[in-house]
Amino acid sequence: MQNRRLRKYQITLKALTSFGQIVGSVGFNCAISFPPLFERALALMRFLSFDITPALGLSCRLQSFDYVDKVISVTLFPLVLCGILGVAYMAVVA
Repeated sequence: MQNRRLRKYQITLKALTSFGQIVGSVGFNCAISFPPLFERALALMRFLSFDITPALGLSCRLQSFDYVDKVISVTLFPLVLCGILGVAYMAVVA
């Protein structure tokens, strides 16, 4: 019984995470302006985004850093992070 409830919460959390990632990037990719209430809700879900370029200041430091570079960095960051975590996990387990 408790496993079913836990599974239900996991599915809901996955759906909300996916929704946050997709909707959060739609505004950036399509230059859509949302209503203020929805913008505030998106701001709360911003932590789900893997966009690290503002934190690194790459667009300011590199004049040639454009949309394609941003898409590549946002795509590669989770893969690199998973690789690092995988290596760390293997080092702890072994």
